[in-house]
Amino acid sequence: MSKRPISVRNIRAPRLGRVHRALKRLRVCLAGIALYSTTFLAAAAPPSTPEPIINGQPVDISEVPWQVALLNAHIVDDFDAHFCGGSIISDRWILTAAHCLIGKNAADVDVLAGITTLGQAGSARISVQQMVNHPSFNAATFENDIALLRLSTPLTLSNANTQMIALPYDQVASTWPAASTSAVVSGWGNTAPAGISYPTELMAAVVEVLADPGDPSCGSYPGAEFFPALMLCAAELTLAKDSCQGDSGGPLAVEVDNSWTLAGIVSWGYDCADPAFPGVYTRITQYISWIEDHVPDANPDAIVYYDIPATPLWSLILAVLAILWGATHLSPSGPSGAAGIKRLDPDPPHSSSR
Repeated sequence: MSKRPISVRNIRAPRLGRVHRALKRLRVCLAGIALYSTTFLAAAAPPSTPEPIINGQPVDISEVPWQVALLNAHIVDDFDAHFCGGSIISDRWILTAAHCLIGKNAADVDVLAGITTLGQAGSARISVQQMVNHPSFNAATFENDIALLRLSTPLTLSNANTQMIALPYDQVASTWPAASTSAVVSGWGNTAPAGISYPTELMAAVVEVLADPGDPSCGSYPGAEFFPALMLCAAELTLAKDSCQGDSGGPLAVEVDNSWTLAGIVSWGYDCADPAFPGVYTRITQYISWIEDHVPDANPDAIVYYDIPATPLWSLILAVLAILWGATHLSPSGPSGAAGIKRLDPDPPHSSSR
C-alpha cells in the first residue's frame, strides 16, 4: 500500500470528485502533484477546501494559541486558501512540515494567527519573508519532514490567542515522550475518515503516544517506512481520533509541568483514523539543534547576541558633552575632594545576573 501525507488539499471534490475519491486512500502527496496543484489547479479548478481532525471537537484558539493556519497567498478567501497548519515558536518564526511547502516559495504563503474560524472578521494575514526546509527532507519517505517560516512582521504575543509553544529543550530524547503519554493535536483538517467534511472551525483531539522513542513498531506500518528516531506514532485507537488531510504541519502538543511543549508535527499516514495505521508525526526532539541554528531565541535560556548598529556621529558628540558637563558640575566629596563617583562592586552579593 502506498502512503500520502496528512495534508495538501488542492483538489476540490465538486469538480474532481473521482480523482479525490481515488486519492483519498493514499497518504503520500508526491512533489509533482503538489507543484501541479499549486500552479494549474489553483487557477483552473475551484480552490481546495480545508480538511480537519477525525472525531475531535471544536476548540477556541485560546486553548491552543500556538496554532496557525498556512494559506495560499494567491487565494483571497481564507477557507479556500488554507492548506496546512503550523506552530508559533517565536514572534517571527513558524514551525511546520516540509512537505507542506513542496512547489512553493515564500511569496506563495501567508500565515493566519490568533483565529478560531477561517474567514472570521478582523483576521489579518502575515506574509512570509523566508522559507527554510530541512536540507535532508525526503519527499518520498517523509524523513526530516520539518521546515521553518520567517514572518515579514513579528507577531504580538501579549494576548491569549497568540502565544508561542515551548520546544522540548529539557526533555531527554531517548525517553520523551513515552508510550501512553497524552497529547493534543489540532488543525482545520478533514473530519470524515471515509468521506469529505471540512470545517471552518478549529478542531482538536486528545490522542496518545503509541510507542517509546526507539521502538520501531507503529501500528501495521512496514519497518522500512517508519523511522522511530525521526518519527513519532500517535492516535486514539478506541474512539478513532486522528489527524487527517489538511492538518499537516500542525502541532502535537504535550503538557509538561503545567506548560505545553511541542512533541511532534503532523506528517503522514495511511488513510485516517484507521487503528492499524495511526498518525505519524515528525519527532521534534531530533531537530532541536537544527531549529536553534535558525531560531536561537526560541530557547528561553539562550543568550542571543544581536548586531549593534553603528553609532551616529551626533550621538558620540552628545556623549562627550555629557561627560564634560558631569566632570565640571559634580560636587567634590571625601577628604581629597575627589568627584563623588561611587565605585560599583564588580561582584555584588545579591546580583541577579550570572
